[in-house]
Amino acid sequence: MNTKYFNRHITCYSFLFFLLLSFFPENGFAKSLKDLRDCVVWLRVKSNETVTVSWKNLYASDSTTDHIYFQAPDGKLLSKIKIGPGDPGGSQGLNFSEGDGDYRLEIPGYFHRKARVDSPGNMSMVMEPAKSHFSMHVQKVPLYFNVPQGTSSLTLCGKYYKGPDTVYLFDPGNNLKGILNLKDSRETLWFDRLKIDSPVPGTWNIQFKEAGKISFWVDGIPNLFAQHPEDLFVPELKKGNADFTGTGRTGPMGFIGAYSVLPSENSKIFEHIRYMGIKSLNYYANHEWREHYNEKYPMGGDNDDPSVIVKNGFNWEDQRMEFFRKDLGTEISVIFNSKNSWLGIPLTLEKQKEFAEFVLAYVTHFNSENPLGIQWFSLWDEPNLKTFTYAEYAGLLREVATRVKASGNPRSVRGSNIMAISSSGFESTNSGRNRIGRGWAEKLYASYDELVDGIAFDLWDKRDLIDSRQFRAAVFLAEDIMAKNDTDGNRVEQIVINQTSMSSGTGSSAYDVNNHFGALWLTGAICNAFASGRLNAFHYFTTVDDDRHMKGLIYSDMLPPALPYQAEKTPYELKPMGHALAMINKTVLDEVIVLDSDSPEVDALLTVSDDRQTAGLIVVNKFPRINRLNISVDLPEKMQDLVWQLTGSLLDETMNEPSTIPDCPPVTVKGKTFIFQKDLMPETVYIFSFKNSAR
Repeated sequence: MNTKYFNRHITCYSFLFFLLLSFFPENGFAKSLKDLRDCVVWLRVKSNETVTVSWKNLYASDSTTDHIYFQAPDGKLLSKIKIGPGDPGGSQGLNFSEGDGDYRLEIPGYFHRKARVDSPGNMSMVMEPAKSHFSMHVQKVPLYFNVPQGTSSLTLCGKYYKGPDTVYLFDPGNNLKGILNLKDSRETLWFDRLKIDSPVPGTWNIQFKEAGKISFWVDGIPNLFAQHPEDLFVPELKKGNADFTGTGRTGPMGFIGAYSVLPSENSKIFEHIRYMGIKSLNYYANHEWREHYNEKYPMGGDNDDPSVIVKNGFNWEDQRMEFFRKDLGTEISVIFNSKNSWLGIPLTLEKQKEFAEFVLAYVTHFNSENPLGIQWFSLWDEPNLKTFTYAEYAGLLREVATRVKASGNPRSVRGSNIMAISSSGFESTNSGRNRIGRGWAEKLYASYDELVDGIAFDLWDKRDLIDSRQFRAAVFLAEDIMAKNDTDGNRVEQIVINQTSMSSGTGSSAYDVNNHFGALWLTGAICNAFASGRLNAFHYFTTVDDDRHMKGLIYSDMLPPALPYQAEKTPYELKPMGHALAMINKTVLDEVIVLDSDSPEVDALLTVSDDRQTAGLIVVNKFPRINRLNISVDLPEKMQDLVWQLTGSLLDETMNEPSTIPDCPPVTVKGKTFIFQKDLMPETVYIFSFKNSAR
């Protein structure tokens, strides 16, 4: 036997065999999009196909909850996959039950797993990556995109996330047209860009220097990428329906507010705060204020004996509180923080007593001595973020609550609601399974229901518009915890969202917070948070951009770079979400009429006045398709069989401020059922006011 000939041909056959295997992955599917973290996958269905979405653990998955959403061509929600803490990974087949069309699968950020979509070879898939946030772990293979005829320019953008630092851009003739170099920058707000003027129409591609985690996207043309040129398509969005129903159940409307600013801030800021109608302000009171600890705060001080309150040492911040309560007319929510020197060391009983002394003095001062009033207070900002153990925090809460409630002055006791626990997140945390906010809240309520007056928490990283329902779910969860552990018979305990925004820390994108997207997001979050009539207060973080958190309702003088398609901003300009907040606060009334819906694209909040003579409706169509709004809800008795005068306003991406809707026809309520229908334009915020025409 000629062994050279044999070995050479065996090697050739082996190569061909493994080459064929590369086209048929291990699960038998012909196409795969893998390692997805924050993106939308569009699937063009022309026949009965089988597609599977799967997920594997990646980061903090033992203590986080994620979701995957699957929608029909008309936007109807077909499936919501909930992936809870400790989920080992799994998969689910997708049922294309609505016939042919373009189906939508969203992996919303922040996603703590990595997802994969497998489809047959004859199905087209395009991926729409998130902008600024990392969307996937890429491979060293091309990704294709289309440049439409008549495009004046396109901008390829990217951000470095310790993966590839170079992206190569090729035109339809596979000529290198540019190199996008990505610089290491921690702030999500900042990214790199490469502008191409008068690009040749056709199929372009990008290639990566190496595999790894990255953010990439394109502005000026459809932000859609495919692994194969023939798969590219622009989704066709069918008209959708958003049905809302209700039985007439009501609950009190809470306060909509934000994190506070100092009275000395630019006067234009306070014009905006009044215009936005902010009803509640949240701020920090620091334990160190009571002591002489540096030249900046020469206050003299307390003798640190927790059994004796030496009030001369306290910085009460009376001017700040008087400004909030008297000038702005807002409610107050306080988060008490400790001395910085206490961080990372055991919280002994002596320290707990000293902290309790500080809280009691502060609350007594503002509820009695200078009776401006603190509505809610929490102990520590996000204590479940590895600051202390649960036992230490429970001991602190017990010490503070016992001392406050034993106070001889009833106004200092019942004038404020003691909230547990101001956690970071509620169903998720990156700090470990034994630090999930809901777990701490459940244990605290099971042990100390008689000492606390409600649950407070922060909600971060629910930044995708389809994820707005997580606000409603969190409020329901808090209500359930309090009801299950009720021992003192207090059925009107409080629920407060202390702080929330699209992303935690410095993780906000300019596409999120400085764009019309922010108006859509904030409106959806508020509609869902107050939907059950159980939330007492909602605070957006923050009011004004600062050097660390460029996600305010108002620009500061530290202006971020403009987006590729935007003009430069001016200092202290109101952002689109600030205009949306003004619309909302001008519309909401005294009570919520509970509405139920499974629409993932439209959110609504209906409120009525105490005298039942007016109603206010807030609606947001968050998605880029026309949706038909259909509301059918039973009204309270005094609102039945009436003709309602209707006025309305809207805010879309083309507007700098809300615009009046002309010629709104009156609405007649026959019997007890209120029916309201309207075609909603894409990505638009609406407000409607209904007034009894007989008044």
